[in-house]
Amino acid sequence: MTAYAIETNLLNPDIFPQAKGPPHSLFAQWRDKDPVHWNPVNPNYAADVPFASIRKGFWVLTRYADVSEVSRDQKRFSSYDEGFVIWDMDDEELVRQRANFMGMQPEAHMAVRRVLNGPFAPNAMRALTPKIDGLAAEIVDSVAAKGKCEFVFDVASKLPVYTFCELMGIPESYRDAVVEYGNALADVETRTARTVDPIVPLFAICEEICAQKRANPDDSLISTLVHDTTLGLEQLHINMFFMVFAIAGHETTRSTAAHFIYLMNQFPDQFALLRSDVDKHLDNAIEEVLRYTSTTTNFRRTATCDTEVGGFKVKKGDKIYLSYAAANRDPAVFENPDAFDITRANANRHLSFGVGPHLCLGNALAKLEMRLLFTELLARIEALGRRQSAPATSQVLQVADVKMDILQRKVTRGSEVISLSPREFEVLTFFLKEPGRTFSRDEICERIWQREHEYDTRTVEIFIMRLRKKLDEGRPQPLIETVRGVGYRLNPAA
Repeated sequence: MTAYAIETNLLNPDIFPQAKGPPHSLFAQWRDKDPVHWNPVNPNYAADVPFASIRKGFWVLTRYADVSEVSRDQKRFSSYDEGFVIWDMDDEELVRQRANFMGMQPEAHMAVRRVLNGPFAPNAMRALTPKIDGLAAEIVDSVAAKGKCEFVFDVASKLPVYTFCELMGIPESYRDAVVEYGNALADVETRTARTVDPIVPLFAICEEICAQKRANPDDSLISTLVHDTTLGLEQLHINMFFMVFAIAGHETTRSTAAHFIYLMNQFPDQFALLRSDVDKHLDNAIEEVLRYTSTTTNFRRTATCDTEVGGFKVKKGDKIYLSYAAANRDPAVFENPDAFDITRANANRHLSFGVGPHLCLGNALAKLEMRLLFTELLARIEALGRRQSAPATSQVLQVADVKMDILQRKVTRGSEVISLSPREFEVLTFFLKEPGRTFSRDEICERIWQREHEYDTRTVEIFIMRLRKKLDEGRPQPLIETVRGVGYRLNPAA
């Protein structure tokens, strides 16, 4: 096929400003007229990072089918040969890229992936759900008390890193430092302005934790990587894995969460629809935000042989720009692709987490984090709305010395104010409404979450444990009692 000449150069920074996102109108032109577009070198282009440059032109793929084909074919299109980003790296950085889980040779990549599949499997995610839910409540509680926050850094960036630390077995004392350096790495301007590259202290943290795990092995993921001799991993490989999850693992969640807030503000009709039935719409709303915004906009592959893509001839050594952002707006796959629609039937077909062998390992975890975070935030919004619209009267429930003002969302025990997450508040509400009655774990699960979702009776146990800690710790008579083999009840005599 013969290329259709479109002169615009993707390396012109004026057409791809970070603040405005991908140039979708340009991608639409290319997808229609020149879907395998040759983009020449821009001699005036300066890479955003000091160890990279653009030495040669590259092919830009804008059709969903072409991006998917190249992403799936590791034999013809390599992420190892010249790295997986569009920049041309210096030798030191290329070594790092090849040590990166995402840039390994296919055989090594699959071997590591097999080891990592377990912690990211559905059963593992279900087991982790209560912990992530608690972290989400903890983070939202911390900003709710202030009355204001910087959403990206105070909320969105913390949950994925806190979860990452939990998953990896990283002590809590490190997590705020990992947040700081992960944010610095994700934000290019901040990174380049620092006198010390944040990679250095992040690697130092990883090496310190690895030393601890070598001395005292446990069942954590980082300990597994340290002690699995079949993988042949060096410290650099583990450092890079650590860094990928500290940056990419949290950047996707951070950015998507920020985009979620922005889009719900921009499209109030969609927000109203979401609020009308959160259980029904939230999961698909997250998928649509991922499709519409394409947090991961692109990756690179290098042709390993003379071949064809989409009917166009590509030479061995040519580099290829996989535009996930363009693929996610392809009208051949997504009807009316420039519309933001949280009811879109195939929103989950987006390529924002990649596709094929390099499908993001943490994609299910990222969506779980966002689901739990926004469930928490939406519950707080609803509670605030009820409080602001409610008359000046109160509806008070009381058992023993525990008082709950339902309209003010305030709980006290004696003179102590008890801070509860929205779900903890709901659990305590129906306990207080029927003191002495025993509720089974299944009934509690059904009342609070209305459907199975990711929750099971183990989750109920976690929530009861958290309620007990807040209400009963340090008191001689527990308020919440376990009825062995049946469930839980509130003791009116406590």
